[in-house]
Amino acid sequence: MITTTRRRVLATAAWTAPAVAVVSAAPAFAVSTANGTLTINRGASRFGAPPNEYGDAGARSVLFNGFSITPSKTSPALLTLTVTNSQNAIASYDYVPAAPSGWSRTSGPDANPVTYVSSGALTAGTAVPFGPTGSEGYYFDDNVVRGVYTITASAPGFDSQAVSFGPP
Repeated sequence: MITTTRRRVLATAAWTAPAVAVVSAAPAFAVSTANGTLTINRGASRFGAPPNEYGDAGARSVLFNGFSITPSKTSPALLTLTVTNSQNAIASYDYVPAAPSGWSRTSGPDANPVTYVSSGALTAGTAVPFGPTGSEGYYFDDNVVRGVYTITASAPGFDSQAVSFGPP
């Protein structure tokens, strides 16, 4: 028969309290370091009128210039870029390229969102460009509704990141 004494209760409490603290702290640390990060660089990309908008019908696009995504770790994962328009109108016209070099569009025409997938694995610290550098290229049009474009970069094993372009 084990008798309960004040000394036994205090000794038991002293040994169990730190074990609970260690167990609850470990999962939070493990979760926070599991994913890599994706850093979006907007470059000189901007929201504006497409360069060949005849008579300025009022449409607005994202004009890409130096836009890139840089991963923090090397991974065989492919990068996905998702473009969403807040007004549910991303129009595709004949002057809109299907996808920039190194990417393929995986959504159909006039979709919302529009999705693109990169063609290669990710290398830590190496930027993955989307669109041209040094000149503007645009890939979709808001069909004159003035919505906000949200561009989200994601890949398995990475925390997704987003950037928005739109009217002030």
